[in-house]
Amino acid sequence: MGLKQLQGWLPLGAGRGIVPRFPIRETEEVRLAMVRKGALILAVVAFLMSPGIVQADTYTFWPSQFPNLDYPPVPPRNDLWDLDHFRAYTWGFGDSSLWNDEVLIGATLTFRNIYNWQSEPNILYVHLLDDPAVGVDSLWENQSGDYFAGQGIELFTWSDPDGPATIGDYVYTFTASDLAVLRAYAASGTWGLGFDPECHFNNCGIVFEVLTAPVPEPATASLLSVSLAGLAWRQSRRRRAA
Repeated sequence: MGLKQLQGWLPLGAGRGIVPRFPIRETEEVRLAMVRKGALILAVVAFLMSPGIVQADTYTFWPSQFPNLDYPPVPPRNDLWDLDHFRAYTWGFGDSSLWNDEVLIGATLTFRNIYNWQSEPNILYVHLLDDPAVGVDSLWENQSGDYFAGQGIELFTWSDPDGPATIGDYVYTFTASDLAVLRAYAASGTWGLGFDPECHFNNCGIVFEVLTAPVPEPATASLLSVSLAGLAWRQSRRRRAA
């Protein structure tokens, strides 16, 4: 049997320098299948990258936006009266309609230029509360320790033993578990923040920000499902025709 006769059936690598033949049609079908799969992936990625899917919004809240109806019509100060040692404060919000019922994906709490008024290792306790009064409330509290112990969850504690020698912003970023609790509180009703300073913590304002993503509309989700089903049907039909 000659070399030309062997080339049609020898397996790969059986003989030095001999390359087995592959049907051209099969190779072309594989290439077209890869192209179709790539187009499908690009279509899905383009859909997910559309502004209605990934565009995020940031909502910013200040204490002065939330007056307490039980007090005279004087808006609360954004610095919460420099977080007085003899007071504890609650900042109550309504439900998730504050951010238009979008999906909450992040949150931060910022204290602008905060510092202890003297050089002592005093502590600021901050909690996420599940049922405070709506608005800002100032509570008489002349004791040591955490006024909100056992209420909601403790987000963090902060201290500034250097006092006025170190003045700057402090930003707390909510963890994944914090966000899960915040979503649950917001879905069930009133929620808010609690602040208990063990000393005077001067500051230039407290800011609460939430980052949201829009919920896909049912029509948009249905359109994606129909498009993907159509592409899959076309691929199946082409395979049967081949």
